[in-house]
Amino acid sequence: MKRTAERVLGIIGSIMMGIGFILFTLTTFVISSPEGQAQLEEMLQDPEINPTGADLGVDELVNFFVSNGWIIVMALLVSVILGILATVFVKKMPIVSGIMWVLAAIISLIAIWYLIFIPAILFFIAGILAFVRKPKEESTIVY
Repeated sequence: MKRTAERVLGIIGSIMMGIGFILFTLTTFVISSPEGQAQLEEMLQDPEINPTGADLGVDELVNFFVSNGWIIVMALLVSVILGILATVFVKKMPIVSGIMWVLAAIISLIAIWYLIFIPAILFFIAGILAFVRKPKEESTIVY
């Protein structure tokens, strides 16, 4: 049975999740360094970015990335790996692939909430399709 829909959703979801993983890793790496923190504070004090001069909570953002950033990066890495593996094995093991896609969607939603919402939904849909779609039964006529 062709699994084109699941494969396409898995590929798109994996690419989007991979891009999110790379961006979140780079952001965590930069903000975790003292130079990155200083540059972020300087950037947010720029009148073009913050015309009112209000305190934008730089300390809270830095504390979040320092304490939780690498945990979220690892969860996103697991989601990317599960998505890629599920896409590769969907034709041979559709039920296992469906489980991997649903797990990838749940892990990514728990890890980063609403920021990685679209790839998680694509993984979830691909997982449901892998569960629901059954191979067509070939009927043989015996004379």
